Amino acid sequence: MRLLLYEPNHTGHHFPYLARLLPGLTPLPVELVLATTPEGVASEEFARTLAPFADRLRVEPACSAPPAGVLPNARHRLAELDAIARDVRPGHTFVLYADSMWQLLVARALLGRRPDCGQIEAWIYRGGFAYADAKRPIDRVSRFMMKRAVRRDIFAALHIDDELAYDFARHHWRLGGPRLVLTPNPVTPGDPIDTHDARRRLGVPVDGRLITLSGMIESFKGADLLLRAFADHRRAHTGDRLLLAGPHADEIITMLAASPYRALRDAGWIVSLDRFLNEQEMYLVAAAGDLTTAPYPHHSGRSSIILWAAAAGRPSLGAARGCIGHVIRSEKLGHTVNPTDHAAFVKAIADALDAPWTDKDAKRVRAYAQSHSVERYRESVSSLVRERLRSDDEQAPSDA
Repeated sequence: MRLLLYEPNHTGHHFPYLARLLPGLTPLPVELVLATTPEGVASEEFARTLAPFADRLRVEPACSAPPAGVLPNARHRLAELDAIARDVRPGHTFVLYADSMWQLLVARALLGRRPDCGQIEAWIYRGGFAYADAKRPIDRVSRFMMKRAVRRDIFAALHIDDELAYDFARHHWRLGGPRLVLTPNPVTPGDPIDTHDARRRLGVPVDGRLITLSGMIESFKGADLLLRAFADHRRAHTGDRLLLAGPHADEIITMLAASPYRALRDAGWIVSLDRFLNEQEMYLVAAAGDLTTAPYPHHSGRSSIILWAAAAGRPSLGAARGCIGHVIRSEKLGHTVNPTDHAAFVKAIADALDAPWTDKDAKRVRAYAQSHSVERYRESVSSLVRERLRSDDEQAPSDA
């Protein structure tokens, strides 16, 4: 069986997640075809995550950057998938980040126009359409399409990275609909490590309390809001530091070059690691901190940052809205705040740093992180493919 892995994005968590799932597929008797962009193939992310799988991956650099706008983006991606499927002729397809296109794919399927991809499994990360405050027209359209998607066989499986969206889909599911998977958000818990050792291994100062933000450092993830809040927080807490670890977006680089952030960075109170982080480094950043932040102002879906914090046994401060707030509250992973309320954000940082956090708390959140282990992720990703392979074996004629 030929399995198409459609992943046109290489930045952020896209290629690292793909690298974590591949060992669940490479032992299987399938031909793996990765469709991505030429830029992705030439990227540092590819070299550091996917190059070790070169002997098992046929790489098709057939993807390209989409135009701006939700609908043009979706049309571009779906037409691209159609063209790649005609060339590759897969028996099974993973759409590894379907958020930009699943609604249009459902609409076309309802009209009898399905891509020739074999069975399709799709990953949905943006579940904001299912939130109580989701009032936009696009949210209403997404709810309508999701209700249709879970009552028909358009998808073989939907892997949903958002507890609230998963509950919505499960509520409306009917017999004959796709397999619904609350997908693990894969993290690799390391051995427990104290903050000073983690900081030494990262090469950052070991003294004082440390607030962290990791992954892509951009305004979308609230890095600008965090910088403003930290600058005011330090007026009363002069020994605290902020670590920004991961590739910095241009707007954050510009902020760090301006007052008052440049002086704080030059003095070492803001520590900037502006580079790609591997799995071990993501864990070390979480372990190095006294508080992990996920201050996404408009994000929908989970945050892997708080899962890395849980894996390291550390508390989180995340956005109160949506899935991030839901997970932090329900799993008791730390604290929540509206990061767009500057005064509340400044106060929440201080309160979270001062709140007691015991060894019992650390043990409890580490146990939660195990439910998002890479092993469970690989098992959930490969489950349907393995079932199809077993079924094919059972149906194959035996030698007489």
